[in-house]
Order: sequence, then C-alpha cells, then structure tokens
Amino acid sequence: MKTVAFVPVRGGSKSIPLKNIKLFCGKPLVYWSVSALQHTAAIDEIIVATDSRQIEQVVTSFCFSKVKIYHRSSENACDTASTESVMLEYIQYAKLDDNDIFVLVQATSPLTETIHIQEALELYFSRKYDSILTCVRSYRFFGMKMVLQEIMIIRIVHEGRILLVN
Repeated sequence: MKTVAFVPVRGGSKSIPLKNIKLFCGKPLVYWSVSALQHTAAIDEIIVATDSRQIEQVVTSFCFSKVKIYHRSSENACDTASTESVMLEYIQYAKLDDNDIFVLVQATSPLTETIHIQEALELYFSRKYDSILTCVRSYRFFGMKMVLQEIMIIRIVHEGRILLVN
C-alpha cells in the first residue's frame, strides 16, 4: 500500500497563462502545495501532472525527493478537460493497487499546509470513512446580494480508494 498525492497543473489557463508558476509570496504557486506534501510523512509519492515543460522545470528545481512528473495527454490538458479525467488517466497509466490511497491536491490552494494533509490522512486512516473531501465556505458580494459559493467534487471510485483533499 502506498499513498500517492496528485497535483494537476496545466500550462494553458485562459485567465492566467502558467498561473501555477506565477510567484505567490516569493515562490511559484505550485511550490506551496508540493512543499506541504513533501513534508507529510504519510505521502509516499507526489505526482505533478502537467503538459508544460516550463512547469516541469520549475517543479523539478524544487529538488523534492517524492516528486515525479507525469506528462498528461493533450486531451486532458485542454480547457474542457476535467480534473477527474486526468486523474483517471493517471490511475490507469500507473496501475495503482486496490489498496493504494490517492490524494488530490490543487496547486491553487497554497494555504493548505502539511498539518491539514496530515489531519485529513489520520481521519481517513481511522477507517471511519472511505473518502474525505475538504472545502471552504466562500462568500461573494454581487451588488447587495450575498451568495454562498459551494465547492463540489465528485468522488471517483476506480479500482481502489481515492481521498480528495482540496
């Protein structure tokens, strides 16, 4: 059994091209999530799934021992591709074992720290739950109307357990 963290980072964002390597508090955005995972004892491998050589170079420059680059297909790197589709692509490619744990971590959540990942994994390993999802309430103002933004992530079951951390 191994615990694999999966960080999808594509280069072709419409809104902010290469946003995952733009500096945030002095480091590339993707650095914060990958660093938190690197320092989480229960994480065995960190897979950074990208279509960009620039992102690959930046991530490998961190010199983190657990990080491996996965070159996602062009079909799963376009604007219409879902996170779930690249996750399934990798799971099939890697032939993960039924007992492996799969953790999704978004590079666009730089405030996720090692302690948050550790706590989520401890909760998961308690065997009270077969999957875990983290989310946050976000209030946005549109004129005078306040709207609660919900984060929805579909749980994917594919030959094993999947733990989603966002």
